[in-house]
Amino acid sequence: MTAADIHLLTGAYALDAVTGIERERFERHLRECAVCAQEVEELREVAARLAVAADARPEPGLRTAVLARVALTRQDRPGAAEPVVRRRWRGRAAMAFAA
Repeated sequence: MTAADIHLLTGAYALDAVTGIERERFERHLRECAVCAQEVEELREVAARLAVAADARPEPGLRTAVLARVALTRQDRPGAAEPVVRRRWRGRAAMAFAA
């Protein structure tokens, strides 16, 4: 692992998904790198919030209400909308041709 690679461990470290050797090296790095220390703190806060949200139960009837709204929403036919990539290509081609 290079010195630059150590910065890539913030997410894994925040989620306690590093090996013992990686943990030791990264904790030494954290004492010297305020940017990584802040990122680890923020990632741990996000992980804690996601854990709480994942445990939340939706209100009764939510599924039924969503499916009822889906049934009322007009759907496009397959292939009706042109892919965005093709539209961009045409615009670029027209601009190049005009130049």
